[in-house]
Amino acid sequence: MTIGVSDGISFLVGVAVGAAGQYFADKYTDRRRAQEQRSGERRRFAELQALIPGLLNEMTKDFAGPDVNFVREAVLLPNQRVIYNSDHPVFTYFEDQHPNLAGQFAILENHGLVSRIGSSNTARFRISEELASFLLTESK
Repeated sequence: MTIGVSDGISFLVGVAVGAAGQYFADKYTDRRRAQEQRSGERRRFAELQALIPGLLNEMTKDFAGPDVNFVREAVLLPNQRVIYNSDHPVFTYFEDQHPNLAGQFAILENHGLVSRIGSSNTARFRISEELASFLLTESK
């Protein structure tokens, strides 16, 4: 049995159509997944905003300030009378201004948006790029 030219062309066209179909299926599946991820992130941040509105509002205001695009560290202090010296810019949040501030940061930590750094008695946190991006977007 021999394969004719028309059978060969039909086979190649079928392969091309199948490959194109797979390409577009993957492309639109990736778009849908990205859209679902963005929707999930918006929902997650809306839930956090409902849980800890005061802290997130203050953090948003901090990210609206000048020269803060590269600040990713936050320090928790008891009140404004306590001085924290650092060789680089940090955001400071005060326990007397936010009820259970450590608990609020624990919520952010549970969501993977901050991580505790250092081993001193002063609570220091690294702010994730995901949270920084959200705060920068909200501050505009």
